[in-house]
Amino acid sequence: MFKKNFFSGLIFFILFLFSSHVHAFDYGDPTPLEQLQLEVINRARLNPVAEALRFGIDLMEGVDPGAISTEPVQPLTMNAKLLMAARLHSLDMLEQNYFSHYDPFGVDPFQRIKDAGYTYVAAGENIALRASTGILDPDQTALLIHQDLFVDKDYPQRGHRVNILNPTFKEIGVGIEQGLFSQKDVSYPYSMMVTCDFATSSDTRPFILGVVYEDTDNDGFYDPWEGIQGVEITVLETGETHTTKSAGGYGFPVFPGSYTLKFAIDGLGSIEKTVSVGTQNVKLDIITNDITPKEACNLSLTVSTNHIRPGTWFSTFFKACESKDNYVAIILPDRSFYSLTEKNTLSQPNKLEKFTDHSKELLNIFWPGDDNLEASEELILGAIAVEPGKDPFNPDNWLDFELVNLIVTY
Repeated sequence: MFKKNFFSGLIFFILFLFSSHVHAFDYGDPTPLEQLQLEVINRARLNPVAEALRFGIDLMEGVDPGAISTEPVQPLTMNAKLLMAARLHSLDMLEQNYFSHYDPFGVDPFQRIKDAGYTYVAAGENIALRASTGILDPDQTALLIHQDLFVDKDYPQRGHRVNILNPTFKEIGVGIEQGLFSQKDVSYPYSMMVTCDFATSSDTRPFILGVVYEDTDNDGFYDPWEGIQGVEITVLETGETHTTKSAGGYGFPVFPGSYTLKFAIDGLGSIEKTVSVGTQNVKLDIITNDITPKEACNLSLTVSTNHIRPGTWFSTFFKACESKDNYVAIILPDRSFYSLTEKNTLSQPNKLEKFTDHSKELLNIFWPGDDNLEASEELILGAIAVEPGKDPFNPDNWLDFELVNLIVTY
C-alpha cells in the first residue's frame, strides 16, 4: 500500500476586541471521528508532558522559548459555527484538490470563521491530510493525524503543537471529510482531510464540557463507537437542561460558580456530579461503566374485576419489589388518592403509605365509595416502586409502575 502524508498548514491570529455582549451558544453535532479528535486535543491540553511522552518527543523540542508551557491549559468545547467553518474547508480542499489555509479565491480561515457567524478575539487553524491508495482505518487515521500535528516534525517552530496547546483558545470546530484526493497526477481514493479551527469569542463565560460514553474496551478513553446520545443533563442550581449529541459530547457556557449536574441515562438511572468553575473551561466526562444500574424490579398488578361498586370488596393481585418502597393507591379523577394500607384498608385521602409486606399477593380491598363520583366514571389503581427513601411523587425515582383502570358502577 502506498501512502503519502501532507501535514503542513498552520495559521494563528489574535485580535483584541472588548464587548460585554453574551452570545447564544450551540455545541453542534460532531461526528464520532470529530468528537475523537476533540478528545485527543483536550487530552494533550490537560497534560502536555504526558502527550509528548506518548509520542516519544520532548515537549519543548523545536518550539520557540515561551511559546508553550508544561502546565495544563483549559479544555476546548466544540462550537457549531466553528464546526461548520472547519467542515466546509475540509470538504472544499478535497473537492478542489488543494491543501492550504487559503482557498482558490484567496479566502483565509479568519474570513471563513467570520462567514460562519463567529466573532472572534483570537483564532487559529491547523489542517492535516493523510492520503492513500489503499483502505485506511478511519479511527486509527484520525489518531495518527493528531499525532502528526502534535509531533509536527520539521515544521517551523512546531506551530501546530503551539496551536493545540495555546491557552488563549476556548472553543474549536473540527471538520473531518473523507474521499478522493489528487495531487501531481496521482489519485488517492482513500484520504482523510482534517481542519481544526480554534477560537475565543468576546463572551468571557467559561464552559462546562465533556463526553458521556460506555467504555466498552475498558481502555479508559473515548472511542468513536462509545458515545451515548440523548443523555439529559440538568443543572440543578438553574434548572436549565442540555442533551448530549450523537457522538456523546456536550458543552455549555456558565458563569463562575459551583454547579451540580444531573445526568439521566436511559436504562441506568441518573448520576450527579458537582464541579467548581472559575474563569477557565472545565471538562466533566461520564463513563457509564462507573454507574451502578438500577436493580431489576418487576411489579405486577391485576384485579379480579375492573368494575367496582361502592360499599363492596374487590380482589387485587399484587407482586411487590423486594427491598424497595412499594405503594398501591386508588387515584380519583380529580387526582386525589387513597393509599392501600397493610391491613387491606384504604388510608385517609391523599396520605401515601408504604406497602412493605412483600409476601402478600392477594389483596382484598374494601371500597367505601365517594359521593362525588358518578356511575361509569373511571378511576385508576396504581402501584409504584422506588429506591428506599426516595421521593415517590417524582416519576424520575420510579423503578417500575403498573396502572389498572377501574370503572364505578351502582
